[in-house]
Amino acid sequence: MLAIEINENEKAVIAYLKGEATIEECNKAIEIFKNIVDKRKNAVLDLSELSNIDAAFMQTIIAFKKEIKLNGFSFDFQNISPQLIRLLEIVGIEII
Repeated sequence: MLAIEINENEKAVIAYLKGEATIEECNKAIEIFKNIVDKRKNAVLDLSELSNIDAAFMQTIIAFKKEIKLNGFSFDFQNISPQLIRLLEIVGIEII
């Protein structure tokens, strides 16, 4: 199960992902990510409490990042483990 908590300030929206980010959770995440895009701010994903991520969810993150950037805002990760950095880079998600 995945929980997504949102914290917003004047410059960015931070989404804290907690638990397992799997295909079963993609639709819930897509709706939350759409709401973040609609806020027209920079976006940050905090992955400090993410215990698992599958390929389908990685594709969801790729689409979210693309949408944020297309709207002229920045997209960043915070609190991401070195193992997850390597995994995301393998599938084409640029971390830095």
